[in-house]
Amino acid sequence: MELSMAQYAAKGPVRVWDLCPATRGIGLSMCLISVNISLYYNVIMSYILYYFFASFIPELPWTVCKPEWSENCITDRSAIKVEETCKFPNSSAFIPTLKHAPCVCAGDATIDKFYKNCSEPPVHASNLYFAKDVIMESANLSDFGVPSWKLVLLLLLSWILVVACMVKGIQSTGKVVYFTATFPYLVIVTLLIKGATLDGAIDGVKFFIIPDWSLLSNFQLWIDAAGQMFFSLGLSMGGIVMFGSYNKFHHPVYRDAVIISTLDMVTSILSGFVIFTTFGYMAKKSGKGILQVADSSYGLAFVAYPETLSTLAGANFWSFLFFFMLYTLGLDSQFALLETATTYLIDDFVWCRRNKTLLRLIFAVVLFGVGILLCCPGGQYLIGVIDVYASAYPLSVVSLCEAISVMWIYGIERFLSDLEYMLGKKPAILPYWYFVWVFWDPLFLVVLFFATMVKSETPKYADGSEYSTTMLIVCWSLYCLTLSPIIFWFILHARATRRRHEYTTFKAYMKKLLEPGPRCGPADGLHPEVTRRTFSIWADVFDWEVLRDQTQIPIPTDGLTPVEDYVEMKSEVSESSRPPHVPPATEGDTVVSVMSGQSQPMGDGDGSSVDTGSIRKGQAESEVVEQAPVQ
Repeated sequence: MELSMAQYAAKGPVRVWDLCPATRGIGLSMCLISVNISLYYNVIMSYILYYFFASFIPELPWTVCKPEWSENCITDRSAIKVEETCKFPNSSAFIPTLKHAPCVCAGDATIDKFYKNCSEPPVHASNLYFAKDVIMESANLSDFGVPSWKLVLLLLLSWILVVACMVKGIQSTGKVVYFTATFPYLVIVTLLIKGATLDGAIDGVKFFIIPDWSLLSNFQLWIDAAGQMFFSLGLSMGGIVMFGSYNKFHHPVYRDAVIISTLDMVTSILSGFVIFTTFGYMAKKSGKGILQVADSSYGLAFVAYPETLSTLAGANFWSFLFFFMLYTLGLDSQFALLETATTYLIDDFVWCRRNKTLLRLIFAVVLFGVGILLCCPGGQYLIGVIDVYASAYPLSVVSLCEAISVMWIYGIERFLSDLEYMLGKKPAILPYWYFVWVFWDPLFLVVLFFATMVKSETPKYADGSEYSTTMLIVCWSLYCLTLSPIIFWFILHARATRRRHEYTTFKAYMKKLLEPGPRCGPADGLHPEVTRRTFSIWADVFDWEVLRDQTQIPIPTDGLTPVEDYVEMKSEVSESSRPPHVPPATEGDTVVSVMSGQSQPMGDGDGSSVDTGSIRKGQAESEVVEQAPVQ
């Protein structure tokens, strides 16, 4: 759906909502989510660089215990065994009454603190290396600390690499992605072959492919799976809309959607085999179950997998290869996130369009400055807050609003008509799309939203204490702030609609409020009225002259707002090629030629036409603005 609407309109995640201007705040929330993720994502990429450079040290640092870490540090998980007898803290003496009984931890800190085996269990060097050496994790936010100079330098390096790859926008990132998108597959296949040869790998594979049907009743499992799909495919973050807007108008978008979804599924399954062959090896070596050695979140990439690689022959080479792959994957994601965030500004403001490289540099500098806070010992808790409350939780609401706006307000009949016009044929299996888009998606997202709210747990610090009430207020304030553009824009648009028109009934007012904008239509180069857009989307809700005059672009004779993008138009448009809801061009309408910079009337009856294709927004904009004469 996102690919189709973007390709049809050739507009970014904000302007694509010309199909329903009242819901344009959805696009703004998408951009906010992308900024939020981009903020902490590069900090995580700095962790990857930390491990990447550490891979060149002959003796991998996460295989060695440092005295300052903990006296319970071990380098072999097979040494972690249940003691036959319990011991007093800070003593090797046994508890007399339990001298001949096995030591069983109660799971209650108030009780287990009296048993050294429970209060101070052995910890592997890989866990301590990440917690004590890399992120220098603090017990709670009260011990926030100062930034780690190593992480700050690596964060700076990471931002330099990202900006260098994005210096020319989609043109430069497109070339880099040829490598960053294909190289990880080579590494994954290599690691899979290596993992298949490890002792115990078959146990991990069995655990991975044999389902435990009882877990299907666990609703948290469905919530986690849905969240993974959002992040895996980049849904409702604006990236798909941004990339789709660069497609040619008649590009087979359905084929792309199938390929992307299939490759995502295949990649996930392939990665699962790589991970669980490793878990099987770790379980066999330590004498524990798969669940006991399995880890998630940071633990998988920075604890479990590095630990496994360190036990292989040529450990440094495998570690170098693994973290280089992780970083290339991170670069791909960061390209999409940052480009999504900057696309709105480039689309909406002439200065940004003329200074795209400088804009991306400003973005990087600002996000780097804020990211320094996340390099502090207490920064891990801020990363968790942003990840959950400013990224993951808002996605279900944005997706729900997106589905309702397109399929219920804009209308599925109109949307399918657009697809037929763009692709030259009706989408296959129409009943399926009706059911999925109109009923199943909104219903599933409503259930996901309420389940997320009900099942949400209070976050905890490393010392086990829960977040304070003040911290929870900050968390939910971030959540509301990320979603606020949806409501804020709807209110502004509703007031502007009421101010500019008089309505006799509330029904007439709502119809006008929710109807497609005057610039909603196909970007096929045949409909000049679609390209007549305001200098800024804010001119749709505010009557500020500054929003209209800065472009110095000629105003069309039909009284609409100034032209922003310039498209070479055919002079005659047949009725058969126009979607039913797109109004025809009338005589006297003026379009601007990009090549000549001259105004040309539509429908002059001389039979001549100009067919040089269309210019996507963001491409050669500065050159176009400079060539266009002021009339």
